[in-house]
Amino acid sequence: MTDIHGGDKYRNGENYRFWPTDISRADEVNHSVEQIIQRCGRIDGLVNNAGVNFPRLLGKVRISGEILLG
Repeated sequence: MTDIHGGDKYRNGENYRFWPTDISRADEVNHSVEQIIQRCGRIDGLVNNAGVNFPRLLGKVRISGEILLG
């Protein structure tokens, strides 16, 4: 994972929030969603700026069943 703390300087912006989340861990994704809803009430917009690097062909990758691309 590269630069997981890269958004620290943006974490407490006036009109936006930054939650660093390891999207390869479902428990961490769920925790971040819970934190966002608790703090903001709902999610109006979401930017997924995550990248994933697999050491084999994508067609052979399985994470909890599937990876959705699109």
